Amino acid sequence: MHEFSIAQAIAEIIEEKSKEYPGKNLTRIHLRIGRYRAIVKDSLEFGLGVVLENTPAASAAIEIDFVPIAVSCASCGAEEDLEEPFLICPKCGGLDVTVIRGKELEIDLLEFS
Repeated sequence: MHEFSIAQAIAEIIEEKSKEYPGKNLTRIHLRIGRYRAIVKDSLEFGLGVVLENTPAASAAIEIDFVPIAVSCASCGAEEDLEEPFLICPKCGGLDVTVIRGKELEIDLLEFS
């Protein structure tokens, strides 16, 4: 379950950022995660719940936006979102594609109050 190690890394970033807001609680966490990362939302939320327990972020709302996978095809020049996680150009069926979106793993917002 790689989601737990990701949750731990997010918690470390939150801990560092929280030092800039002493006495404040983290109320909202917003993440952007690319589908290419194959992260299971429930597993990540569970992992965050465990690692953030007994911290000022324990009751923070967790919001996750998933970014679709998009590829650029060297054969036909198309840039397309993929419906399935197969790295095949949906226009020409070519295999010479580069992932241009969908690898994100970002903390988009930390809201303190």
